[in-house]
Amino acid sequence: MLEKEEKTKVSLKKEDKKQRLLDAAYHLFVEKGFRDTTIQNIVDYAGVAKGTFYLYFKDRYDIQEHVIAAQAYQLFQHAIEAIAIQCPDRFEDRVIMAVDHIIDELMENRDLLHLIRKNLSAGLFEPKLVRLLETQNSEFIKVFEQDCKASNIPISNPQLMLFMIIELAGSSCYNCILHGQPMDIMEYKPYLYKAIKAILHMEEL
Repeated sequence: MLEKEEKTKVSLKKEDKKQRLLDAAYHLFVEKGFRDTTIQNIVDYAGVAKGTFYLYFKDRYDIQEHVIAAQAYQLFQHAIEAIAIQCPDRFEDRVIMAVDHIIDELMENRDLLHLIRKNLSAGLFEPKLVRLLETQNSEFIKVFEQDCKASNIPISNPQLMLFMIIELAGSSCYNCILHGQPMDIMEYKPYLYKAIKAILHMEEL
């Protein structure tokens, strides 16, 4: 019993160090930028030895991928929670609500948008990043697939359709939010949502 408790404590301590490194990396990537952040900066901020870093990550690029995956997961998870609270009747309205919620979070946190850049879909579909999250992001995909089946909209490949929607929203909103190109994000939203509806119904044509 005592041996099991000790193993649990060690495991929790390891997870705590890993999380501190992830939190430190996110803070520094946002504050200094990835290029100007060193591994030494990260371990100093996290308060761990440099050797500890290499127990969990290969290099800066590896921890950057972990950070992006974790932050993307939070965005998609918050979108699921928002849908569960308001629960619009129509499938297409639920999809647009999810996208709208993600865009609003990125508008409020432009530093996060700078970090993720145009790679929003990577947290859902990039195999390496999904493995880093131990497939947590698959929950968002499952919700989408279940909604597809429950709707009367003919969709032969739900994951491909979701990928198209997330790619469209992520890449175009990056430019609208950060650079106002080709227009302000609030002006752009109606065009984006019209395009998403067209994607959802494209197999009806």
